Amino acid sequence: MTDTARPLITLEGIEKSYPRLESEGNSGRTTVLHDIDITVNTGEFLALQGTSGSGKSTLLHIIGLLDRPTAGRYSLEGRDVSGLPDDARSELRNRKIGFVFQSFYLVPYITALDNVMMPGLYGGVSHSALTRRARELMEMVGLSDRMGHKPSQLSGGQQQRVALARALVNEPSLVLADEPTGQLDSRTSGEIMSLLAKVHEQGATVILVTHDEDTASYAERRLRMEDGSIVGDGAE
Repeated sequence: MTDTARPLITLEGIEKSYPRLESEGNSGRTTVLHDIDITVNTGEFLALQGTSGSGKSTLLHIIGLLDRPTAGRYSLEGRDVSGLPDDARSELRNRKIGFVFQSFYLVPYITALDNVMMPGLYGGVSHSALTRRARELMEMVGLSDRMGHKPSQLSGGQQQRVALARALVNEPSLVLADEPTGQLDSRTSGEIMSLLAKVHEQGATVILVTHDEDTASYAERRLRMEDGSIVGDGAE
């Protein structure tokens, strides 16, 4: 954590609910997040932990502006983003937030380098500067010799390295990782987490969703979720 705490994310009274399906036999709504209050300071490395269905991925998607809360207020860098229109959310998400998912979501028919460059194509950066940045990131994740390979020519660990480099291409202040080691063996998981720790050391705020204790051990702070509520918040 940084020496001088500066809030990056403030969540106040966040709730999320969905209409019940007809197959569930009754009307009304299912609430998956209950009155969430969290402050995440700039430079923190935070793990969200909980069993499947505890609400951790839903909360991460709200933080990442991929979903909207049903109620509550979300401030990012002091700006209330709760009611932003979709185009403004997309622009802010592309500039400020990098995503790493369990499924790598690489475009299969383009090279690893082109996959890394994709988020930067909408950022107004020159093609030469974007290419240089993408190459530097491929080198950082240890794939300087795989830039011209397509995803099918890469191992799972290599694909996740490409996904991490892609998440960083726009130099986001916030990196969100949703079970980033879920499809990897223990050795490769450690390599990916070491890279995320390096990203954190370089100044990014990192929020990680995981059910794995070894993966969570890289974080400075852990939030434990159960049935859509925060039941624990502390340093580990």
